[in-house]
Amino acid sequence: MSRLYLDYLLLVGELSKLHAQRGSTSNLIHADVAKEGLLRDHFTERLQSLPCWAHFHPKIPFSELTGLRTLADYMNSFTLHLPEIYEETLQAEQYAKRLLADSGDSGDYLTVSLEHLGRNHISFVLQALQWAADEDTWRDQ
Repeated sequence: MSRLYLDYLLLVGELSKLHAQRGSTSNLIHADVAKEGLLRDHFTERLQSLPCWAHFHPKIPFSELTGLRTLADYMNSFTLHLPEIYEETLQAEQYAKRLLADSGDSGDYLTVSLEHLGRNHISFVLQALQWAADEDTWRDQ
């Protein structure tokens, strides 16, 4: 988490300079909100239907600090951020393809997309994924 914050501090100043120089958003790739919503609905339904959650016991250190106190908190983290990570990864891929194909402000948008993806969604869901994968959070059958 500290490395992610350091990266943010190093990049945020430069990103604001780039945005000031390049006011245009004509090359912006918009997220497919409808597709993301459909993915979120299917993902939520599938995730909640897994029988393994009956054995999940989310008592971990710092649960109050992280907001990961209950199974519902974990579900909310997974179902909010994982579909957004997927959709924003597709956007970043499109920017990277543009960047390879031509020059222009696609490189700036790629930088912003990757920064948003890493700083926002991945950082929020990472703790939930790590603690859900920890065998101490699961009860014996």
